[in-house]
Amino acid sequence: MRAFVVAPMKLKVIGAVYIGQEYGLLATNSEGVYLRVNGSQSVNLDQREVQRALFAAREVCRLKEGHVPKASSPKVIIRRSRRVVHVTSVQ
Repeated sequence: MRAFVVAPMKLKVIGAVYIGQEYGLLATNSEGVYLRVNGSQSVNLDQREVQRALFAAREVCRLKEGHVPKASSPKVIIRRSRRVVHVTSVQ
């Protein structure tokens, strides 16, 4: 995705954020507050909501890389049973 928005130098750009039909750059200021930058506007975002979304995104990336958390992996028990097959000859 190409960003046609330029953030001021004092902000650290993390990625893109979509809210409904609007999008912008996800950035943090020097105090660590998350912002949506679109053009010359900067809008403060709900900090807890952004942290939840970033955590969920990290989990998705971790799962795509093949690192499945131990708690979510099911236990598999394989029980082998022996069957005796009797062959009778037919004459």
